[in-house]
Amino acid sequence: MDLDFTWERQEELNRIEHKADAVCELLEDLGEIPQELQDEIYAERDLEVLSKMLKLAAKAKSIEDFQAKLEEMKCCL
Repeated sequence: MDLDFTWERQEELNRIEHKADAVCELLEDLGEIPQELQDEIYAERDLEVLSKMLKLAAKAKSIEDFQAKLEEMKCCL
């Protein structure tokens, strides 16, 4: 087994998890996050998409606002 690959993959997975955590932390300031939305955030494996989610969460005025903008974003991907 290639240990460098394993280490690099684990680092990537850690970055993904930390980014998802950050999105949820911002959203928690806006209210209770529906489980379905939390599941969607943590299921995302693309760091670029998670970075966009983080920016949306930072600018969102409410959970509903975030969800609406997330839907718009997904249409454009």
